[in-house]
Parts: sequence; structure tokens; C-alpha cells
Amino acid sequence: MTSQRDAEHTDLPVVLDAVLLDSAATVIGQHGAGGLTLARLADAAGVSRMTLHRRGVTVAGLIAGLSLRAAAELKDALFPVLTATGPAATRLEQALNAVYQVADRNLPLLAGLFAGDEGVFHAAPDDSGALPTHEVFTAPFAKLLADGAADGTLREQPDPTEAAAVLFNTAGWGYVQLRHAQRWPAARARAGVNALVLDGLRA
Repeated sequence: MTSQRDAEHTDLPVVLDAVLLDSAATVIGQHGAGGLTLARLADAAGVSRMTLHRRGVTVAGLIAGLSLRAAAELKDALFPVLTATGPAATRLEQALNAVYQVADRNLPLLAGLFAGDEGVFHAAPDDSGALPTHEVFTAPFAKLLADGAADGTLREQPDPTEAAAVLFNTAGWGYVQLRHAQRWPAARARAGVNALVLDGLRA
């Protein structure tokens, strides 16, 4: 069970406490992200719909809260990799595996966001109108790519930030697609994505 301290760590609104978020995650696990309704949430949380309305709870707010919590999980999972001192290529594989682990814990939510993303993962449009992936997701991989170019274990990238965005989206969303839509076992999906992604990046 996620603690109130964990909820505070993700800067969630007070109305979206850990109990409501856990209940929302349960509903999404059973019905998919599109099946999250306040009626189902009320049943799962053991409260009335009127209580949810009085607290200002909305489906959009719940999705945003769960997304923030998943992002915080990813940040925590990547921290040991970023502060380690081994070869960058090895740490990159560890970082990708951390992404997959967080994805597996939040798979129904992420699958729903993939089908109808409302910008949780996006920054403001750039000069071309494209939506860049938010820096919180790309910065760790840009650092690993730069470290790999420096220690000779990864190919140098002309633009590590751009390459990190491609890497995060290709590996992260590719894994979600294989796991959720195509129902691949976790080990098979991880091995398949890593084989292509890492082989393309190693020096």
C-alpha cells in the first residue's frame, strides 16, 4: 500500500490521497484506463459518489495523479543507476530494465495513456510544433548516452537529448505495446526490445 508520504512526494492534490489512487489503480487494472469512472472508484474505495464530488475528485485528476506517481517511481528506480560508476552501456541496460519494471507495475494505466495520451509525457511544443518528451523522462538517458560516449561503451550521438527522447519512447512504449496489447511475457518483451535498442547504441 502506498503511504501518504509517497503521495506527498509526488506533489499530488490533497484530495487524491493514497487510498483513492490505489483504488483507482485497482479499477484500471480490472477495466482499463477507459473504464475508470467515479462510480467504480467509489465502490473500490468504499465511499459514496457524493463524497468524491465534495472532495472535487475527477477522472482526469486521478489519471494525472497516477501518472505523477508512476513518474516518481521511475525517478526513484533510475537514481541508483545514474549514481553508479560502472560502464555506461551496462548502466543503460539497467536503466531500461528499471523502466520495464515500473511499466509492469503500471501497465493498464500506461496502456490507456498510450491509446489516448493527454500530454502527461509531453513538454510544450517546439518551433516545429512537435511535442518533445518531458525532460524528466529523457534527462537520465541523455546522461547515460553522454557517459557512454565518454567511456567508449556507447556510440557518440550528435544530439544526446534527441537520441534520449527516441530511446525512451522506442523502448518504453514498445515494451508497453508488447506486454499489454500483444501479451508477451515480461522476459520475452525485455529481451526483444533490449536486443534491438542496445545493439544499435553500443560502440
